[in-house]
Amino acid sequence: MKGLAIFIIILVVVYSIYFDLRYGTLQADDKQKDNPTTAQAVSSNPSLNFFKKKIQPGDTVLSIIEEEMNSTIPVPIEQVIADFRYLNNGVAPEKIQLGKVYLIPIY
Repeated sequence: MKGLAIFIIILVVVYSIYFDLRYGTLQADDKQKDNPTTAQAVSSNPSLNFFKKKIQPGDTVLSIIEEEMNSTIPVPIEQVIADFRYLNNGVAPEKIQLGKVYLIPIY
């Protein structure tokens, strides 16, 4: 009987980890999709080029930019962070969520 209880607990823990990694545990903010503040931010800085990217497993802002450029990033990381936050209404690069679409700066 102890063995069955331990087995069930292990299954619950493994499923919880899988679910957390696959879908996340925080609710997504739907306001971010069509946020007028983001559109204003883009229009107020026309010199900052960007592209839209849907986040896949394993993506980071730096890896996405490096992949797009096929080389290393020519600006300081602090600049990348500031530009990403500017384009995405203050969202920190380390807070990106799987499946969401973000504006990624082009250098």
